[in-house]
Amino acid sequence: MQSTLDKHRAIIPALAIGISESSPLHLRPATLDAFMTRMLRSRISRRVVGSQHIALTAQFRARQDKGKQLVASDGTENMVGVVETKLTAEKLVRRCVEILKRRGAVAVPVVIEGAKDVEFACESPHASGQLIGDGSRHLNLLIIHQILWSILSL
Repeated sequence: MQSTLDKHRAIIPALAIGISESSPLHLRPATLDAFMTRMLRSRISRRVVGSQHIALTAQFRARQDKGKQLVASDGTENMVGVVETKLTAEKLVRRCVEILKRRGAVAVPVVIEGAKDVEFACESPHASGQLIGDGSRHLNLLIIHQILWSILSL
């Protein structure tokens, strides 16, 4: 199953490029957008289910092989497959900052305010990707806004 997930990893970008290049002549933008949204949700949902199945199977086999003591000693006591059951907003943001630092993208301090220790269950790799993607989009909009503001202020 993992090889199937890996093999189909690049399908979504390829489909999006193909549809964006060929469909504007045949489909209205609203129809094209609705189709892409449905297709992406379907593909992402299948990937999440596949990833969860692989992780749950690996956990089950590890527990069978090494016994229940493994859960307390390997740091996965808060994991159910790929879902972290005791994730906090602070932990999620700090993970994202670390990912961005490793990529050389964070140069400013990140301040976390609010209810930092409220726990929730979440697929943390997916949440990290969403948070980084949304943060990048907002940062790009901010930079564009600042550039336009500086040009208009001249």
